[in-house]
This record gives sequence, C-alpha cells and structure tokens, in this order.
Amino acid sequence: MPVSERKATFIAESLKPHQVKAIKVLAGAFGTFEPVGFAPGLAMPMIDWMIENGLAEKGLANEFTGKVGYRLTELGEKVRWSLDKRQPKDRPKIKMIEPRLKPIDFRTVRPFKAK
Repeated sequence: MPVSERKATFIAESLKPHQVKAIKVLAGAFGTFEPVGFAPGLAMPMIDWMIENGLAEKGLANEFTGKVGYRLTELGEKVRWSLDKRQPKDRPKIKMIEPRLKPIDFRTVRPFKAK
C-alpha cells in the first residue's frame, strides 16, 4: 500500500525530539537490517514504539548467527525525508530587561588625560 506524503508529513510534525533522533539513527542502516547495538542512542523501547507505529520492521541481520535486526519501512523513510520540511514551532519572544546602568553620553564627558 503506497504511503502518501501528506500522512508522512503529518507524522513528522507530531514527533517528539527523541523520536526524531531515533528515526535518524535507524535511517543509518541504509536498507539493511541492523542489530540493536549498531548505533548508540537507540534502545529496544524506542524500536518497539517504531514497530507499533509502522515506522520500522524486523528481520534477520545475520543469517549465520540468527541475529535479529531492524530497519525503516517505506513509511519510516518518507517520515525521515519529511522531517526537513517541518514547520518550526513558535517560540515565545523573550523581552529584554531594562539595563540598570544608564549609557554615558560621551558628548558631555571630558576625555581622560594620562599623566
């Protein structure tokens, strides 16, 4: 079933920063199934969340040892590329505090003379 760009963009907009990081880390697998320990910053609870939401899939990383690996699905890949198109969140403007020291008017101050 093809995944629409609109759905991927909607998912990308709703992700939290740690979920965005996990998608970017798992995107480093380059289409092959990679075991959990291949990259730091990616743990099983996050991979389980990604599998539940259809962003990642499970498969054999090494057929000789039988290790299980993970990679992004088609939806996960589209969400990964939609991350760059996200609208920045509105941040509240910080008002500047009035300085306690008044600026010196250099027109009225005499220049300093060294002895």
